[in-house]
Amino acid sequence: MALEYSGNHYHFLDRTEEENVSHNPLPQDGANSKKLGLLTYKEVWQEFYRWEPQNCRQIIDALAGSCVVSTETREMFEELLTRTIAHVPDGAGRVISHSSQFEITTDVFEPHPKYEACAPINHSIARSQQLEDTLQFVPYADDSRFPAAHYVAEFEGEGGLAWEEDFDPDLEEIQLETARRLYHNHDISLGDIDRIGILEHLRPYNFNNTGLLWGKSQRDALKWPGALIDQGELPTSYVPMADDLHGRHTSALKSFCPICMQSQCALHPGPHASTYGGGLPKVTGESMRLSEGLPCGDECFRLVTNDTFADTVHWDDTGMETLSTILKIAPDVFPCQLAVLCLKPCREAFVQRCNLFPDHVFLDDEDEGAANSRRGVAQQTFHDSGGKHITRKPAAPCDHKGLCDYHNCSCYRERVHCQQRCRCGPKCERQRPGCSCRPAKHTKKSCCSTKACPCYEASVECHPDVCFSCDARSMKGYCRNNRIQRGDSKALEIKAGRYGLGAFAVEKIRPGDLVGDYVGFLMTQDMVHQHDPERHHNGLNYLFDVRGDNEEVLDAAYAGNATRYLNDAKDEDGTNCDARPMLVNNHHHMALYATERIARGQELFLNYGEKYWLSHT
Repeated sequence: MALEYSGNHYHFLDRTEEENVSHNPLPQDGANSKKLGLLTYKEVWQEFYRWEPQNCRQIIDALAGSCVVSTETREMFEELLTRTIAHVPDGAGRVISHSSQFEITTDVFEPHPKYEACAPINHSIARSQQLEDTLQFVPYADDSRFPAAHYVAEFEGEGGLAWEEDFDPDLEEIQLETARRLYHNHDISLGDIDRIGILEHLRPYNFNNTGLLWGKSQRDALKWPGALIDQGELPTSYVPMADDLHGRHTSALKSFCPICMQSQCALHPGPHASTYGGGLPKVTGESMRLSEGLPCGDECFRLVTNDTFADTVHWDDTGMETLSTILKIAPDVFPCQLAVLCLKPCREAFVQRCNLFPDHVFLDDEDEGAANSRRGVAQQTFHDSGGKHITRKPAAPCDHKGLCDYHNCSCYRERVHCQQRCRCGPKCERQRPGCSCRPAKHTKKSCCSTKACPCYEASVECHPDVCFSCDARSMKGYCRNNRIQRGDSKALEIKAGRYGLGAFAVEKIRPGDLVGDYVGFLMTQDMVHQHDPERHHNGLNYLFDVRGDNEEVLDAAYAGNATRYLNDAKDEDGTNCDARPMLVNNHHHMALYATERIARGQELFLNYGEKYWLSHT
């Protein structure tokens, strides 16, 4: 449906007025910008509809002409027909055309086991109820046995059908060209264009795929005479300028997951907090100078003995701004690391840090974690202590200043442990304690693989920030209870097994080894029920109930890894693997471990349990 401009109002072509053209309240100082935006919108509208009808008519007229086949094309078809058609006269003098026949002989082979497409992923993906309520496509639409009409009807009253979105390509192009002219010709930023409020938002409100710029990226650009494409398209990146270190870091934080410690986390979609706080430094320059450690090079700050050297150090504004930004994030980073980050000599970085943070102005400003530890936090009975975390949905990290108490801390109010990603940090007394396991002194035999380890006993992976004695941070493998974090799983081969496709060991697997982390779409039971017709139709079920209460269910039907192919052994004696829910970085994983020695080439089996067969027969 197209719009028509009249005065200061926009109307649909049927002359009914649009209820709300403006998407945002206009700032008081934006009246002139809005007037300019409306005039530009009107100008683009008129130019586009002077061109578009004539262009469409030319295209239609071009298609109406007769189809002309070139001589080369006709000869090619005649040659192909001659090769494949044999003309054989019958007894009555008639000519009968027979297609050439070829006989192929091959050995008898079994059909391939039943299989449906599955996207490979390494980490689970959170599914929102809003996304599940919208039908993106009709599954098995070409299979008359699937109740497609009934399936579609279930979505029409909820989130609707994705392909029924009211979309006008003409209006999109007009609004994009309006934004281009405001941006290129009048130097109005994209943010200010959104605040004017006469166009659909260029960028999304939330961290999702919406907005004019996202829509433009999904379609080919329309090249019409009035488009300013030759001046460059509108910027689609959120990344600030290269020389804006503070802005680039702050921008990156919006997509950086503090739980999984990675950007663009599919399990905890953003936006995340866009601020950081390094606090005041705790380590003086003199303390750094007297600290133990080897020099990083000939120009290391540890080798400076003459204080007069400081008078010779001069940095430009760019270098000082870079150093200041880094120290706001990590105020106690040593000059050896600052030299690498700032691309400056180590001793010069030390001098400039001392200029920014002179020793005589240091304050005793304890961080929140240390304050919690020193003052002593009131003892609580934690609802997630030991292995009880498996009965609860993991809480979000607390993000507050001051002491972790009832008024400040969300973890305190929910009576759960603070976690390593909480703002209070690993020094907080409310953190889940680490283990004190140690590998054998001489043999370096591994540890943390039995119930003697409190972390293993509680089905919690050892964390590098609190489990020091077991060397959980090391990649050497002394700690056997951090393998999900390290990605230390076994390679599997997928091929025809005892029941359809199965998973086979590529190498020898010992008892207790991590076979893999079962991943898929993370859903609630309500979301799972929406896909029941698909499972009943194809007879395939890849659901894994993580907590046992149907509130955290992994579905590897459409996205998963090789662990989805482990078959049920049908009897207890045939299993050689076991599933165990583990808490890793405050997120539940379904880890699969070997329970006995598995030879290379041997198939892996699980015990699905009675609940699986009762619920999905």
